[in-house]
Amino acid sequence: MRRQEEAPPERGDGPYKRRLYRALGYDTFEECCEVETEANKHRVNQLIAATGVAEVWETKVPKIPARERHARPLTALRNGEGKLDKDAIIEVWNDVLVTSGEAWARVFGRPKAS
Repeated sequence: MRRQEEAPPERGDGPYKRRLYRALGYDTFEECCEVETEANKHRVNQLIAATGVAEVWETKVPKIPARERHARPLTALRNGEGKLDKDAIIEVWNDVLVTSGEAWARVFGRPKAS
């Protein structure tokens, strides 16, 4: 059960990596996920990974995805050190935007409204 007297941890790489769930009063990451988010560990890890990709987009792309599931595949784009490859993420996402705009135009005969 969560101890209310402790301040929540600061934003980081996710509670699992930093063991911040313990600062919230939980014995395991799984317990923290279930109580705090009503989601399982796997789903929470997906959201944490997508957050890392979203941070790359903050000012680098003209349009960001509306859903986490659009960001999830980009979490696989890593550099030699195993960290998110920001340049690759931006390049791939910009390609997605161009391709989706072209597909929209083919289907509807007009450019997609922004």
